[in-house]
Amino acid sequence: MRRLGLALVTAVIGSWPLTAFAHPEVDRGVASYQDGDLEEALQAFSRAEAASDLVRADLVALYLHRALVHFALGSAQSMEADLRRLASLEPNYALGDALPPQVHLAFARV
Repeated sequence: MRRLGLALVTAVIGSWPLTAFAHPEVDRGVASYQDGDLEEALQAFSRAEAASDLVRADLVALYLHRALVHFALGSAQSMEADLRRLASLEPNYALGDALPPQVHLAFARV
């Protein structure tokens, strides 16, 4: 299941155009995620979260992409925690149709 989740989410995210965020650690995390290096993605997102110079768009990208990393790793609780953070920051955030139904359901619950 973990491989299937990673393959599905990587295929979806890999088709998105690369977007440069204001914070380089968010960029590193997204790039690592897209490359399938989930551990490096988590580390980069942790470094970004500890930074004091994040803007709102960085936080949105961080929470969304880290939730997807957790989904790919099969860590539902961690995914939901980041989706909860995303929802508290952007209550009307639209996930987009390309994401797996499990992520949409989790986002609807938080």
